Amino acid sequence: MREGARHLLVGVISILAVAGFVFLLFSFGEIKALRAETYDITILTDHAAGIRPGASVQLNGVPIGVVATVTVTGSVAEPVRIICAVEQHVVVPEGVVPAAQESLLGGSATLEFDSRGINSARPLPVDGTAVVRETIRSVLFERVMKEIDRRTGPITDAMQRFAELSATYESLGSNLNAMLERQTPEMIADGIEPNIRTAVRRLNDTLTSMDAALELTRQWLDDEEMRENLRAAARRASEVLDEASTTMESLRSAATTIESDTDLLTARLGHAADELALTLEEVRLTNSLVREGEGTLGLLLRDPTLYYSLDDAARRFDMALRDLMLLIDKVRAEGMQIGF
Repeated sequence: MREGARHLLVGVISILAVAGFVFLLFSFGEIKALRAETYDITILTDHAAGIRPGASVQLNGVPIGVVATVTVTGSVAEPVRIICAVEQHVVVPEGVVPAAQESLLGGSATLEFDSRGINSARPLPVDGTAVVRETIRSVLFERVMKEIDRRTGPITDAMQRFAELSATYESLGSNLNAMLERQTPEMIADGIEPNIRTAVRRLNDTLTSMDAALELTRQWLDDEEMRENLRAAARRASEVLDEASTTMESLRSAATTIESDTDLLTARLGHAADELALTLEEVRLTNSLVREGEGTLGLLLRDPTLYYSLDDAARRFDMALRDLMLLIDKVRAEGMQIGF
């Protein structure tokens, strides 16, 4: 290659390198762009958030100017003053929120005004007196935190569920310990509810007693003499039941016979009662004549002792007759009840 061509190539490459470097400086806000017809917006805040002079100023992501200066005011509440040179034709509404959009490659952060959600239609003054008093938010930090929250959200939920599950298992473990702890008879006597361990111990005791009872039963069944006595007792019980059944049948038959003959017996007793009543009336008449001393019988029976004896006998016979009639009526109405 000739010497002149080499120098031309080096010059072109150098010019391209310088142009690229200048472009990068403009991109990172290191060189203040020369723009005509701008107006100033002053931001009073507590922190610059990485914003430097020459940084790009954007409104909802659209470039509208550059940062002119970043200075310290000396105020305690608002120690940082940032003056932005905004293009004259751009209207910035009141209430915008400043934010710093940091670059991942370094350099100055981009100052971004966010007007989303603002209902005010009044614009900021364009005569250089516009002042915004807000803390500058770090967009990169917020995005990083949101991304961290998004990525760690499932982990946080899992940890929370794990904590709830741990609390549940802890409660379950406490309940299991309470169900399996040793209980003394004194504790049961004081009113404490028996737990599983106590119930299992009681079940073991019951099974042990049942084993002993089964062993005694097995020994009893293996005794030939005892089995023979049991057979004899069973046969005797069967015979006694047969005899009792026969006796009951006989009593039922007798009761049926007595109940069927009740009407005939009642009629006969009624006729006898009538005859006895007539006889008693004649005896009373005779007794009256005797007391009056009339007739031969009155003279012979003037002895009062004989009279009183006959009168007392008549009264007793009358009472016995009434009792007999009541008994007959009861048998007729109720029958003869025979039971065991």
